Amino acid sequence: MADLFEKIRTSILSLPGVAEKPHERFGKHTYYLKDREFLHFHSRSQIDVLLPEGLHSEWLRDSRVKVNDYPPFRLECDFHTKEDVEFAMKLVKVAHEKMEERLVDS
Repeated sequence: MADLFEKIRTSILSLPGVAEKPHERFGKHTYYLKDREFLHFHSRSQIDVLLPEGLHSEWLRDSRVKVNDYPPFRLECDFHTKEDVEFAMKLVKVAHEKMEERLVDS
C-alpha cells in the first residue's frame, strides 16, 4: 500500500503549480494550487477531491468514488491497486483543471 500512496502522491506533486502543505484538520498531505486547497488524503488509500457538483454524477458511477458528506462539492476516492491509482489520478487531473479554471475566472 505504501508504494501506491507514494505513487499517487508523486503524481499529484508533478502537476503544474501544485504544492503540498500541512493543514491543521486534514494533516500533512494536503495539496494546493495557488494557495487554494483542492485535494487531501483521508488515509494512505483514500483521497478527498474538490470537484464541481455538476461533474459528480459522471464519477459516482464507479464504486471507488462516493460523495463526502462534509464539505460539499467533494468526492472521496479509494485506491488499492495500480489500476485504482490510475483512475484516481484521472479524477485528480480533472479537479486540478477545474481549480485552474476557477482561479483564472476569479
